[in-house]
Amino acid sequence: MAVRSFLNSYRGRLIIYSTALMLCLTGSLLYSYHHVDSIIKGETTEHIERVAQLSHKRLEDIQNSLKGYVDTIRSDLRLQEYMFVVTNIGSEAKPLHELYKKHFGWFSVDHYLFFSKSGKKLFGQAEASLVEQVKPILKETESIRYLDAHDGLEIVAISPIKYRDSILGYVVLSKHIGQKWLSAYHDESGVMAFFVKNNTVLSSCTGKLTGKSFNPSTANMTMGDDSYHIYHSNLSTTESTLPQLWFAIKNTEVVSRLNEHRRATLLTIGFSIAAITLFGLLLIRNFTRPLTQLIHLTRSITDGKLPDVDRTNKPNEIAALSNHFADMVKALKDKQDEIDKVHAALEKSAITDMLTGLYNRRYLQVVFPKLVAQAQRDLHKIAAILIDLDHFKQVNDEHGHITGDMALSHFSDELKKLSRTNDYLFRIGGEEFLVLSITDDINGIAQFAEKLRSEIASTPVQYQELTIPLTISCGISLADSNDPDQSTLTQLLNKADKAMYEAKEKGRNCVCLAPGLSTSPLLRQV
Repeated sequence: MAVRSFLNSYRGRLIIYSTALMLCLTGSLLYSYHHVDSIIKGETTEHIERVAQLSHKRLEDIQNSLKGYVDTIRSDLRLQEYMFVVTNIGSEAKPLHELYKKHFGWFSVDHYLFFSKSGKKLFGQAEASLVEQVKPILKETESIRYLDAHDGLEIVAISPIKYRDSILGYVVLSKHIGQKWLSAYHDESGVMAFFVKNNTVLSSCTGKLTGKSFNPSTANMTMGDDSYHIYHSNLSTTESTLPQLWFAIKNTEVVSRLNEHRRATLLTIGFSIAAITLFGLLLIRNFTRPLTQLIHLTRSITDGKLPDVDRTNKPNEIAALSNHFADMVKALKDKQDEIDKVHAALEKSAITDMLTGLYNRRYLQVVFPKLVAQAQRDLHKIAAILIDLDHFKQVNDEHGHITGDMALSHFSDELKKLSRTNDYLFRIGGEEFLVLSITDDINGIAQFAEKLRSEIASTPVQYQELTIPLTISCGISLADSNDPDQSTLTQLLNKADKAMYEAKEKGRNCVCLAPGLSTSPLLRQV
């Protein structure tokens, strides 16, 4: 009878409601803790996997670049003719070497080698160990290989050089992936990277692990007082005998975050129990809405959403917890904004030339099909202006490369100032530039090229106390947008290149049209 009376009393119901609410809140917070615990641990694994995927993408980009470089070299007619003279007539390889350095020396490679058909080294810049590894695989069909290096791997691209369907020799380009690459990758991603060979660390990003024994029996390793979560990067083309790439992320930060979250959860549960016990009725009457909002916020965060959360000045535990969540959500949003900015910067750096700010050759391959599609829709054609700075080598030789860079920046600034909104501006070589535009008016293109030539000729480069005159030679061509994309681009550049060399032969500082094009008499011929 006394128990029934207590349960039916206001105090009894308050205790029951308070207890039920306390259990609900405690369960919700514990669920949130365990769920966030799982998310944090999962994020650690996902993060290191994303880092590994990013490294794979970068290595693939290096392979594609090397493949593009060797394809460019082997298809160069001048180099084929020089190679024929060296290998079949017996001439010295020095002119061939100089031709390579002049036209392809700007390629971003660490080593280059040229071999005769018999495997004799003609010239190159590489370590003896690399030369010995390359020789046995010259005639293999696979053109991209990973080879052993003293502190990591060497990505090697091999291609035969043919002249009239006869193999004259082989060109080999390589990129070194070692200590320097690991350090740069660590500085950018914050994740340790190291190479392992024969259960010994060959090289690492910080040098702390180099020379240490390594036994990847579990997904974790310890070094001193620090614990690391490790991940093996399975490069599809590497052999088991080559150094293996591993990644490691420190568990200290993860454990610290988990302990902090555990303490915050336990502290919140303790405050909630005390508050519900002392102010049950007030809690039920006034805190129902804040608790509901907090639960929804917790669920949104566990679902990966980051809603806007306003801070409150109310002096209670729920408000304090809500403010903690608000700070956490704000911090997550700020971090996401930083990541977005970094991604945007990486995307921009991948398609632009760092010195001039113009688009690079890689972006040319991306944007050209889009220009073809637009030209087809508008029933227009694609015009190309190929520009070369006259006597630029003399500027570098007489005044140094810093002055040469100033000249390149000066020209690119003038080009940007004079260009139209629908022009695409590229730097495709050392002192070679390209302007692409969709047009049906060859006169307008010619006028623009002539205006640019005149402006450059009348605006010398001013650097320190030097006044350096600068002139350009331009070649103009048109492409039919109904041709296949790659064929159209190749033909377009070839015709513009021939027109530009015609301008060179006429004395430079002039504009020439590709064969078959004509305009009103606007061009100054020197």
